[in-house]
Amino acid sequence: MDRLRALVRPEGRVVLTVPYGRPEADRLQRVYDHARLRLATSGWTIEREAYAIREGRTWRHATEAEAAQNRSVPETRAVAMLVLRPSG
Repeated sequence: MDRLRALVRPEGRVVLTVPYGRPEADRLQRVYDHARLRLATSGWTIEREAYAIREGRTWRHATEAEAAQNRSVPETRAVAMLVLRPSG
């Protein structure tokens, strides 16, 4: 995220989507929970935040609490979607 901050203009934005739920990782992805996501985005201001969960073949908007209950390894079941801007 530090390298990304160096590439983004001060008025620029980053759209970040990550697997969300119970924190775990496998060789393909890392799943973020609230604490890990806040740590990963420190130094950024979160302008917008939304969550989605997969139900069968479709996705639906969800609350953070709903998304946090999911296991996303080995298959993504929930995501966090953020719009970030550099802090400061």
